[in-house]
Amino acid sequence: GTQWAAYAIRYKNQIKEMRQRGIKFTTPMIIAGGPGAIKERAGEFYRACGDECRDPNSPAYIDIIAVNAFCGPWNINDPSDTEQGC
Repeated sequence: GTQWAAYAIRYKNQIKEMRQRGIKFTTPMIIAGGPGAIKERAGEFYRACGDECRDPNSPAYIDIIAVNAFCGPWNINDPSDTEQGC
């Protein structure tokens, strides 16, 4: 988060132009995991980035939270119970 905030301030004019063309900015890819993992990892980013990442008027504003959501047998307590799936 701190690196993105510094980058956004440094390149604020270029970012403004990109936003005017409709480009959206995302968090770094957040990897899913066990219960609460996405929330914790997103929270880490936002705590490090500060209020700028939540302020739509800031060049550091994040439009989209990018998540690599995945599902597999590791997410299921009982693989024989298909209704329990992800």
